Amino acid sequence: MRVAPAGGRRRKVALAPGHSHLDWMRLTATLPRYRGPTAHTLAEVGAHRSRGDAWTIIRGRVYDVSRYLDFHPGGAAMLLTGSGKDATALFDKYHPWVNIEAMMRGLCIGELVDDADTSKAGEKQAPSRLAGQKKAPPRPADSP
Repeated sequence: MRVAPAGGRRRKVALAPGHSHLDWMRLTATLPRYRGPTAHTLAEVGAHRSRGDAWTIIRGRVYDVSRYLDFHPGGAAMLLTGSGKDATALFDKYHPWVNIEAMMRGLCIGELVDDADTSKAGEKQAPSRLAGQKKAPPRPADSP
């Protein structure tokens, strides 16, 4: 049984035609895997908080959710609430049953590193974790 978050029912918005969950899953199946830098700092993520450039952190992974804004059932404004910061608690409050790895396939642009590790930001290496962060499960290898 699902329980509504504190404060009552969740509010959903009417999505434009072609913006259903199934449409999103079809789109993400065609997105290429991100091949850029894999380490991002909290300060770097914080600079991406606009509708056209929205990054968020969920369970230690950094996602560019800009393409997902118009597909979010709660509306773009709700998704932008968690942009530019660690939105793990907010995500888990409303979506504890959602598999973020499958839902945001192709939008993961890296992992979060400590601000002290800024020399590592932008490099392809195993980043350190922030204290208290849950370690994300390993990603499956890209298929050829």
